[in-house]
Amino acid sequence: MKRIVLVGVICLVFIISASVSDRAIANAANPRGDLGWKVEPLIQDADVRNVAVGYEYYLRPPQVDFYDTDADQYRQATYVGPGNGICGPGDEWYCIDLPTMWGPYLDVANFRSPDNEYFEQGKAHYDSVENALHIDTIYRYMHDGTGYASYIVLDLDNFYGGGEMVYPPSLAYDADHKAHIVIFVDALYVDYLIYAHEVGTTGNSCTEYGGSDRWECEIIITAASFVADPSIAIDAAGIPRIVYYDQENHDLAYAYPYNDPDLANCGPNDDWRCITIETAGDTGRYPVIAIDDARYIAYYNYTTGQLMVAEFVSSGGNCGNDWIGYGFANRWQCDAIESVGTGLTKMGLSLVVDGTQPIVAYRDGNDYSQFTVKVAQTAYRMGMDYGNCGPETPFSSWYCQTIAMGPYNLGGEIDMTINPAGAIFMAYLEDDDADYQTHLWVARQYFEGFLPLLEK
Repeated sequence: MKRIVLVGVICLVFIISASVSDRAIANAANPRGDLGWKVEPLIQDADVRNVAVGYEYYLRPPQVDFYDTDADQYRQATYVGPGNGICGPGDEWYCIDLPTMWGPYLDVANFRSPDNEYFEQGKAHYDSVENALHIDTIYRYMHDGTGYASYIVLDLDNFYGGGEMVYPPSLAYDADHKAHIVIFVDALYVDYLIYAHEVGTTGNSCTEYGGSDRWECEIIITAASFVADPSIAIDAAGIPRIVYYDQENHDLAYAYPYNDPDLANCGPNDDWRCITIETAGDTGRYPVIAIDDARYIAYYNYTTGQLMVAEFVSSGGNCGNDWIGYGFANRWQCDAIESVGTGLTKMGLSLVVDGTQPIVAYRDGNDYSQFTVKVAQTAYRMGMDYGNCGPETPFSSWYCQTIAMGPYNLGGEIDMTINPAGAIFMAYLEDDDADYQTHLWVARQYFEGFLPLLEK
């Protein structure tokens, strides 16, 4: 209550248009420059961590899952409209406790069938009481009601003498609505990068680690203090693609299944290939991968202070040297998007791909006295001939936009998604120095003259 009167001061909301820059000339290719933003506080009376966003039922109202450290409890907020909820400004959100979830790490992913007949939302979370990786799913058929399933994927007390998770899991769905999870397990002497995927039949290998026999578990990497912040995406063929920060060599690294025994170099049976994508300084921190009609990775270079984006180009790139069937070639293009400050030890970073166009939400500590929240998109997606950041070919090919700033540091964590119309929804954290808490804010785009599509 003490800071509601400051909402207009705390967040400076920028409504972008084709005329927002003297250099930005609109075209009709794929315009997104006319979408406005609404930015507002959601939770200001608790110390919040580990934010994950999703949708409730066929991509209609947005949801935010978050960990309340004061209560040691996961909570969920769903947008329900002004006066219909019990939390957020204007009681626009409905907040509930998730009573079966304890522990600080969670990720959320959604699946929606092309015909809209089936919807599934999964929550992969680390239960610190049981020391286990869980997945809870709710699924809905348009005409046949709702179902719910819950599994222990891994019991870490039974994992090679015990271990624990120290980073959030990363969750993704394939086209058959099967879930895929990647986690990092810190064991007593050795650490593990583990990939687990839902099989749909019984008798699979996760039982070896105290988990469900409906899941297959594969140890991709075994090493000491080797992996940080793993992220997973599934391509159109159902193949997992995993990106992570190589702590030993301070590089951006990438893993994927590979069936050539001469070139496979990781995985449970040397049936995966692990490569380095970029090695320039201390790079590859906080990586996230996303795939739609194109494949991108967003990450942070600690040495240069640059927000980086790598695009898979198959050959002819400037990074990601890998085998292409008859020799080695640079299969990725790594580009600096914007300087966000060197030496950041906390960096919210989220990535989605809209068709072939990447969108990055990130923390910027370089432009103002406080950390701000920004979004970077290609100028093409914005409907512009050129932008104000990113590689110059010969003009800047990206547009970087400030979404919220001050008076406290913003964006220590960020998660983002888009709806079918291309409107962005994100949640991010605010480090409030006045009350020594971290609060939760949300930002969403809308079309002028209409209710936000995320709310319909």
